[in-house]
Amino acid sequence: MNKKMTAECSALFQTLPAKLKELAEKGDKAGSDRLLKSIRDNILNSGPESLATTAEFMKKNVVARGFDIVNEWRLGAMLLSGKTQAISVIGAQTMAWVHTLEETIGSVAGRWLGKLSPEEAAKVADAAKAQAGELFNHQRNLREWVKAYGGKNGDHIWGSDSRIEATMANSAAGREALRRLNEGKDDLLTSSLGVLGKVNQFAGNLLNRGDTHSKLLVGRSKHVGQMYAHFVSQGMDADLAMRSAVDQADRMLASRATMKQNLLTARTLVKNGQELPEELKNLMGDLNITKDTDIEATLDAMDAGRTAGQNVTFTGDIRRDNPTAVPGDGSLSPNQIDIAGRAIQGWSGKSAVVRFILPFVKTPTNIASETWERTMGMALGSAESVFRKLKGGEASALADATFNFARRLESPDYRVRAKAAGELALAVPVAAGVIYMASSRDEDSGLPRITGTGPKNRGARKMWEAAGWQPRSIMVGGTYVSYDRLDPVAGAMFGFMADMTDAVNFSSDESVAEMSGDIGMGLVSAIAANITSKTWMTGVRQLVDITLGTGEEAAVALRKQAGSFVPSIGRDVAQLFDREIKDLGDASDAILAKVPYFSKKVDVRRNFLGEEVSYRESPGGKIWNTLMPFNTSTVKDGVLANEFSNYTQGIDLPSTKVGGIDLKDDVYDVNDQSAYDRMLEISSTTKIGGRDLRQALRSLFGTEYYQSLDTEDIDGESNPRVLAARKVVKRYRTKARNQVVREIPALGQDISARKQARRKRRAGLGFDFYKQ
Repeated sequence: MNKKMTAECSALFQTLPAKLKELAEKGDKAGSDRLLKSIRDNILNSGPESLATTAEFMKKNVVARGFDIVNEWRLGAMLLSGKTQAISVIGAQTMAWVHTLEETIGSVAGRWLGKLSPEEAAKVADAAKAQAGELFNHQRNLREWVKAYGGKNGDHIWGSDSRIEATMANSAAGREALRRLNEGKDDLLTSSLGVLGKVNQFAGNLLNRGDTHSKLLVGRSKHVGQMYAHFVSQGMDADLAMRSAVDQADRMLASRATMKQNLLTARTLVKNGQELPEELKNLMGDLNITKDTDIEATLDAMDAGRTAGQNVTFTGDIRRDNPTAVPGDGSLSPNQIDIAGRAIQGWSGKSAVVRFILPFVKTPTNIASETWERTMGMALGSAESVFRKLKGGEASALADATFNFARRLESPDYRVRAKAAGELALAVPVAAGVIYMASSRDEDSGLPRITGTGPKNRGARKMWEAAGWQPRSIMVGGTYVSYDRLDPVAGAMFGFMADMTDAVNFSSDESVAEMSGDIGMGLVSAIAANITSKTWMTGVRQLVDITLGTGEEAAVALRKQAGSFVPSIGRDVAQLFDREIKDLGDASDAILAKVPYFSKKVDVRRNFLGEEVSYRESPGGKIWNTLMPFNTSTVKDGVLANEFSNYTQGIDLPSTKVGGIDLKDDVYDVNDQSAYDRMLEISSTTKIGGRDLRQALRSLFGTEYYQSLDTEDIDGESNPRVLAARKVVKRYRTKARNQVVREIPALGQDISARKQARRKRRAGLGFDFYKQ
């Protein structure tokens, strides 16, 4: 048993005799039976180390047991990453501020969008102001963050479900069960299971500690904000109201889980007109509760704090149908993403294969659902609400499950209405700003100031990247900073609007019908890209690619699955010492790239110019891109960037084969560098006429000949300017290829032998090409 469970059992059995004696003296046999039954159920069914969970694991066959243990290693490896740990905390704290800002705006916008009364608007504003102050004070308290990661934070009344999926308990229970069965019998197995457990527990505990502390800050701030607003509305002085709210929150944090039960007991006694026991009277005094309404407000604030913690960390249960809901009570129906997420969660619990491919379901589903609600759900829900009011009809079943925003805007709870109004009021100017910045270009580089997923043409996108462009990023002082991981607000709203702007900018202008079709497809792509990225849909796509895709698609999916078994911390360390980003060719590359030292055996990734793709040029930038989830990319060359940014066609990397010989074959490696990588390297550094490739392109772009070429793209034809650039690139690649053949004699001999074989075959000499 872990320490927490041991302590709970110890406390339970110390108090159990006295409690049973008390119930016996009262003659409460039913109470004694309930107490003993609850203890039995907790021992049998509570947690991954319970008897029931262990017994369930032992029913499995050897293959299933082994699968659970292997999957546990993989989950721990995926979580053991600086970026994963960082985004968990940064994302939660950012979402807390976004929610606070929306509530602040909602206190004003809610007057005309959500029909808030002046008193309701004032309470929302007071709560948001106090909440913001608490967030600011505690987020900058580094000492408390250190305590949280030292394991001293513990559970609290605003805590909620873990970010770790419940299905992970299967492998944890299995490892523990096998460890106990084999202890003293098989030292190697026992030790191996111990190592597996420590790796998994370290990664999971680290994530949960940051997650728990985020919930503490957000939940406590929400609680203080609501109680401050309540005390002020009851006529209390603002300073006294703040002190009372903070004192109450501190008292609750010290009392932890017993507090809510005591308050519920007090509420029941007060409603029934019974006298409160002395200890409850003292508790009410400590919590600054003097009226019946104070008890309700305190319980409401506790629930609001818990919900706020779940919302910013996306760890609440996936929304499901509420059978007790009645029309007009403000209950939200699950949208289509919630329904799909619940179905996959059910399959994951029953199928080891699904659990392997889709190890995380709850949190990604909540993020995807929130993304939908803040983009198309908000837009369609607002429109549906307006049309329905004009027509005077009732919401359809489809609208009820799809446009939850409309229901929130009409909720009987004024705080829900204010929050929805704030979301809409904030989304409109943000969307307008993103559209403006995505449509405008940087003066020096000609690249967009905010980017989405970029041009549809893969080659053009690679050329933009060679100029320093980065997808789903904001340009700050000539450097792109990624917003991709700040879901759902930045990742969804910025990405969605930027993709929609790209769809308009890159749409055909041949006819209204073609332009409308391109924009329509862009809308579909924008929705898909911003809802399915980093969710269980990624795993679904990988499953489809493996089973139904082409050989290349299946290879990429398998490579990603293979790489997930290596702890991500290894990749982080390798990135700090390696030169550049790695070019993953197969599953072995995906594994080696995450292992320090061995990662050097994997070729670096290069752009079409043959240059290494860097995390960032400066050492500080490399450390930032290794540890932080917001990758940066500096625009390198304004002249080339300006020209590349106008290309909608691209220049692909050269073929890996020369004369039928694969340059990536290990037999041609020199100093752990493939012949192909060496050829690309030479193409970027060799000189023709005293100029390297980048200088030659700069010179080309400045000539009258190039400037006179047509800039229009015509279907089925290459752009004349792109063709001119390709000719320059081809000259450098030809020189690089010839040099590589000279540097590696075996390569030159094999190419020559292959040419001779091809001549014999074409001459009809009966030569078997495959048995040379």
